[in-house]
Amino acid sequence: MERKFTYSREVIIITIIGLICLFSLSYVVTTNQYDYTTIIGILAIGLLLYPIINAPISIIQTDDNIKLNKLFCRKTYKYKDYDVKEVSNIDLSKSIRVLGSGGYFGYTGFFWEKGHGFFKLVQTTKSHKFLEIKKKQNGHNTYIAL
Repeated sequence: MERKFTYSREVIIITIIGLICLFSLSYVVTTNQYDYTTIIGILAIGLLLYPIINAPISIIQTDDNIKLNKLFCRKTYKYKDYDVKEVSNIDLSKSIRVLGSGGYFGYTGFFWEKGHGFFKLVQTTKSHKFLEIKKKQNGHNTYIAL
């Protein structure tokens, strides 16, 4: 079964602002003389490009794995390595973002919340229904909004 991600209005607005910053920064870096600000600009461009590469597109569930399709890559979760279940009525909106994107191409990255601990989140719209993927080896959680 394949599910396509939809992006909320909030995520779309934040993404448009981020893309404007990316293009403006790219213009400034390429037309400016090379000095230490160029290096800082290139690092900032890299930070703005990373969420684009990992922007979630769809999720495909098969009999033996789950594939999270991103814009330029794919992550596969095999059932033999992960425990997978659908969970409802959890609110991750008060989670603390440790490292990741807070709306630029979705809410993705590493988060922390009391009761859940550290977890990886992939979310493009507000939802209380998630696919919980727990690694059997070390118990690390990934939540993908449905």
